[in-house]
Amino acid sequence: MLDYAKMLIPAYDPVVLNLSLHDVDTNTTADLPAEIKTYYQDELIYAAEPKLYYQQFGLKANIPAGRGKTAEWRKPTPYAKALTALAEGVTPVGHNIDVQTVTVEVDQYGDFGKISDMLKVTALDNIIIMETRLQGSQAGRTLDTVVREVVTAGSQKLFAPIVGENGEETPVLLREDITEGCYLTSDLLNKGCAVLETNNADGIDGEEYIAIVHTDIWRELMREPDWIDAAKYQGVKEIFNGERGMIGNLRFVASSEAKIIGPAEMLGIPGYTRTELNAATAGSSKDIYPKKPFSVAVAAEVTSRITAGAVYKIYVDENEYTVASVTGGDVGVCKITMTANVAAAAAGSMVCGTGAGKDGSAIYCTMLIGSGAYGVTEIEGLGLEHIVKPLGSGGTSDPLNQRATIGWKATAAAVRLVEENMIRLEHTSKWFRLQRNSN
Repeated sequence: MLDYAKMLIPAYDPVVLNLSLHDVDTNTTADLPAEIKTYYQDELIYAAEPKLYYQQFGLKANIPAGRGKTAEWRKPTPYAKALTALAEGVTPVGHNIDVQTVTVEVDQYGDFGKISDMLKVTALDNIIIMETRLQGSQAGRTLDTVVREVVTAGSQKLFAPIVGENGEETPVLLREDITEGCYLTSDLLNKGCAVLETNNADGIDGEEYIAIVHTDIWRELMREPDWIDAAKYQGVKEIFNGERGMIGNLRFVASSEAKIIGPAEMLGIPGYTRTELNAATAGSSKDIYPKKPFSVAVAAEVTSRITAGAVYKIYVDENEYTVASVTGGDVGVCKITMTANVAAAAAGSMVCGTGAGKDGSAIYCTMLIGSGAYGVTEIEGLGLEHIVKPLGSGGTSDPLNQRATIGWKATAAAVRLVEENMIRLEHTSKWFRLQRNSN
């Protein structure tokens, strides 16, 4: 989440930078002075680095310039125990080193903003600084999400159990069975750490593992009795970006960009992920009437996709159904028709897309990470770069010198190296059960 307060700049900032952007007589394609370039580049990196939560724990292997787009890690196969006693004077057979190669190809990311010549009447340096900070935050969140999506797709996972009113736990084996009450607890965290320890995964700093949690979840964990705030060990240990505290041998990094999985879009309609039944179902009909309607035009688009072979599944009161057809219109007219009769359900029952909890719960993904679990890379010389194009630099594409641009670009990639050294814990939140969607 952006902290806009930190990006606010006074309308008349005392910092004055001598840019050709201000001078109507010097609108050329000449580069900005080196010191100005450095100033803006530093501003961009300063704004980007605090957002790199996942990237900071990856094993880095940057690609030298001129060596292509593929990074490579060599992954040795662990040796089995040598339990056969040596015979006196006899040389054992020995073994050959078994090394696997893991590769990943980098991609390039970037964006830019446009500034019109009319902004010359304002303090344009302020606009550039503000835009640079916004883009730095965008770059940091973008590059870290590239890593996050790779890391959170790992094969090792644990689901939070359903805890009844009497405290009895019911194991959860499938993501869709995660419902309200499947919270992240110290017990689940201990089970995750136990898996890493059983796999002989080393800690990030040789001792502790890292847990990357959503900021919603950190506020729940800090109430645990054995929670130690990071301020109490700052100076003794290196504090990572976003680190808030620790429990046992697990250190917690909180990020508003931590992975959340919400229900998929129903019927392929953008933003249409959850609604409720507008009227009860009797159990003898294939039709449901959603409280959140969609138009006749949208219904026609959905119908054409179904006719062409698209298959849409949704949950109604925690039961999965396949959609046969749809009818658009206002509430009471708009309906979704299933291929089978819908079980009896009361008005107000949840209707949602698949992919998350079948009761509409958003699923939070907390990652427990050991040393060397994944790798990150970029091409040397093509890391995060700030690019300013002054007014007049567009040539004939900007004949009236009306546009300047400010942008950034970077290369990045990530790859999972040792699946056994990380595990994903999936659970809900006490604070946000239905309000969150995929980020």
